[in-house]
Amino acid sequence: MTTKTFKLPDLGEGLPDAEIVSWYVEEGSEIELDQPLVSMETAKAVVDVPSPYTGKLVKR
Repeated sequence: MTTKTFKLPDLGEGLPDAEIVSWYVEEGSEIELDQPLVSMETAKAVVDVPSPYTGKLVKR
C-alpha cells in the first residue's frame, strides 16, 4: 500500500490560517476522489475540502 500525504490547499484570498470545523470521515474509512473530507473555517468563509485521492484515510 502506498501512503500519500495530503497538504491543505490554498483556501483562497491568501489567507494563511484556517481552523477545522468538522471532519466528515473517520480514520480507517474508505474515501473517494473529490469526497468532502473536512470543513475548514477561514477569516472569511467556511470551506469543504475534498479528497484529492481515492483510498483509505489512515490518519487525520
